[in-house]
Amino acid sequence: MGRDFKVELQWVVLGVYPASTALYWLLYLRLWAPITRRVFVARKAKLDRWSALQHACFYANANSCLHTGVVVVLLVVMLASDDELWHERLHPHNNNIGHAAMSFSLAYFSFAIPWQWRLYFCKGERHAVNLPMVIHHVIVVAGILVYLLGNVCAPYGAIAFACMEFTNWFFVPYTMMSQLGADTSAAYTVVGVCLVLSFIACRIVICTWQGVQFTIDLSDFTSDNAAEWAFVIFAYVIYLAALCLSWIWLRRVLTECRDGVKELVGQMKQTQTRQSRVSPASSQTRSWSGPGPTQGAPPQGEAVRTRTEPPSPTPV
Repeated sequence: MGRDFKVELQWVVLGVYPASTALYWLLYLRLWAPITRRVFVARKAKLDRWSALQHACFYANANSCLHTGVVVVLLVVMLASDDELWHERLHPHNNNIGHAAMSFSLAYFSFAIPWQWRLYFCKGERHAVNLPMVIHHVIVVAGILVYLLGNVCAPYGAIAFACMEFTNWFFVPYTMMSQLGADTSAAYTVVGVCLVLSFIACRIVICTWQGVQFTIDLSDFTSDNAAEWAFVIFAYVIYLAALCLSWIWLRRVLTECRDGVKELVGQMKQTQTRQSRVSPASSQTRSWSGPGPTQGAPPQGEAVRTRTEPPSPTPV
C-alpha cells in the first residue's frame, strides 16, 4: 500500500475555498450589520450603545455560527453516505463532500486567524481574544491541510471535526446571547446545559473512543511510501493534540457549569425572597427562617454580565 499516494489539491478545494473566503469577509465587513439590526429589533437600543469592538466581535461570532452549522451538516452527510470511507481508514480516500466541508472551514480560519491576531497583537485587545484558542485554530488548520493535500485518515478527521464543531452549535449562541444581554433568560440556561452535555458526549467520550481506535489502526498501518507515513503520523499527532486540549478544557467547562448553576439558584432564591416580602404570611415566618439576601443586591455573577468588554468571540 502507498504506491498511489500523492500530494494534490482536488478541484472542489480550488472552487469552494476562494468563494467561501470572500463570503466570510463580505458578511463581516458589510452584511452582518444590517442583518443583525433586522433580526434583533428588540435589542436595538443595546446595539446602539455597543462600541466598534463589540460590534466586530458579534459579527465574528456570526461568521463562526455559519461555519459550524454548515461544516457539521456536510461532515455528517459524508460519514453517513460513504461506505468505502471505513474500509481503509488511514490510507488516502477522496470524498468531494469532505473536501467541500474542509475547504469551507479553511476559508473560515483564513478570516478568523488574521482577525484574532490583529486584535491581540496589533490592537492590544487581549481581553477580547483568547490566545490559546488562536493557537488551537492554527493546529486545526494544519489538520485540515493534511486531509486536503493527502486525503489520509478521513474518517477520524471527519468524526473529530464534526464532534468538536457540534459543541459550537451551543457555545457560539451562548456567547452571542451573553453579548445581547439575554444571559438571564431560561433559553440561555438551556443552551448552557446543552453545551456542557455536548462537550462531554462529543469531545470527551466519542473523540477519546475514536482516539483509541485510531491508535489501534496506526499500530497495524503499513505503507511503502514515506510521504504517506509522514502524513498519517502528522494527522495522528494533530488528533491527539486536539483531544488533549479538550480534556484540559473539560475542567473549565465543568467549573463554569457549576458557577452557572450557583448563579441560577441565587437568582431563584432572590426572586422567592422578593415575593415573600409581598406576602404577609411569608413576612411572619421570616423571623425563624433566616434572613434573605440584602435588598437590592445584585445576583451572583452580575459583575460579569455588566462588564464593558466583549466576551471572547472564539469558539472552543
